[in-house]
Amino acid sequence: MNKKTKWLLIGLGALIVLLIVFSKTGVFGKAEGLKVTTEKVQKRTIIEVVNASGKVYPEIEVKV
Repeated sequence: MNKKTKWLLIGLGALIVLLIVFSKTGVFGKAEGLKVTTEKVQKRTIIEVVNASGKVYPEIEVKV
């Protein structure tokens, strides 16, 4: 195996490793986002009132 072939194989191996790492970290690949449902604004009555101290954090935060 000459030097050119050796470096070509090393380069291809490194490229494959980088592609695997990038696909696992999400740099590229599936571009699936979170599915959310929306509905039109309506006037409704309040069903339940909760009193509490502290902060309220969402279960899932969606950045818009």
